[in-house]
Amino acid sequence: MASFIWPPQGGTGVTSINSLSGAVVLAAGSGISLTPAGNTITIAATAGSAITALTGDGTASGPGSSALTLATVNGNVGSFTNASITVNAKGLITAASSGSSGGFNYLSSNTSVYGGTFSTLTFTGAHNTIVGVGAGASLTTGIAETFIGYQAGQGFTGGGAAAGNTIVGSQAGATGVGGGSNTVIGAFAGGLSAIGASNVFIGWGAAAHNTGNGSVIIGANGANVGAGTNDVFIGLNSTLGGTSGLNVAVGSAAGGAGAFAETHSIALGARATFAANNAIAIGYGVAVTTANTTQIGNASTTSTILAGAVTLGLAATTPTHVINGLTSAGGATTAVFTNVPTGATTPSGYLEVTINGTLSYIPYFQ
Repeated sequence: MASFIWPPQGGTGVTSINSLSGAVVLAAGSGISLTPAGNTITIAATAGSAITALTGDGTASGPGSSALTLATVNGNVGSFTNASITVNAKGLITAASSGSSGGFNYLSSNTSVYGGTFSTLTFTGAHNTIVGVGAGASLTTGIAETFIGYQAGQGFTGGGAAAGNTIVGSQAGATGVGGGSNTVIGAFAGGLSAIGASNVFIGWGAAAHNTGNGSVIIGANGANVGAGTNDVFIGLNSTLGGTSGLNVAVGSAAGGAGAFAETHSIALGARATFAANNAIAIGYGVAVTTANTTQIGNASTTSTILAGAVTLGLAATTPTHVINGLTSAGGATTAVFTNVPTGATTPSGYLEVTINGTLSYIPYFQ
């Protein structure tokens, strides 16, 4: 830091500064230089110690007050609809353009579509509600369709007989291409094969590959494959699925583990199965493999109680019949059980049985 005594000894000139007199010291402060030359002292800012101009994302220069000018990083200026923007690490918008709708578009009467990839739809129709990326992406004429979830009902084209579907769940009904009046609820339910019409599929993956019509399938993975019509399958993993239809299976894994072609059969109970037409299996694990056969109870069953009047239809060609260990004696039109009391009033502890028009009584237990 340079300093000087003024005035020089023996010299003349200014004798006081701001009430200071005599020998006055001029001292250079920070960033200031004092340069004497003859009778002149030059006071200047030290080079590099003061801002003389701004550069980069904002520019300014000149002495005194100067306006700051921001650098241009995006030449596309104006207003945008559903704007799509790009922001750099400094927080500056480097690109901007109009984008797709991020909310609801009203395409026609009572029709709403939630935007996103694959969801810029242009179908015609009315009374539709579509919510989810890719939902209803194949619709051309929507009538009373409700698709909710990621890619829900993505394969439905809609219109005519394919109208009136309610599809709820991620990828539920995603492959369906034409059936109508379906109710499908659950992720992947009815989602991996073309759905038929007038079905009710409820549960995760329920009827995922089922292509039948008029069936009710309730339960995770229920009736996973098949093309049967008018089936009723209820329960976790209830039956793999059939091709003929008119079957009923109720219970976890009821109906069977493989695809089947049987019809008019019933399985009631967990793991109860049928493998023949017109077969009825009732009870846990009961398996009926012979057509036109009914089994009630499994091998662990010790007694079966039937209350009230029971009428048994017997084939005319059957000469004898066994009920509760009692063998009937008679021909094609009568069946009389030995050692059984008969009368107008049912005795206590006995079951009233009418066989081919003949009234008899048998004990409840043998």
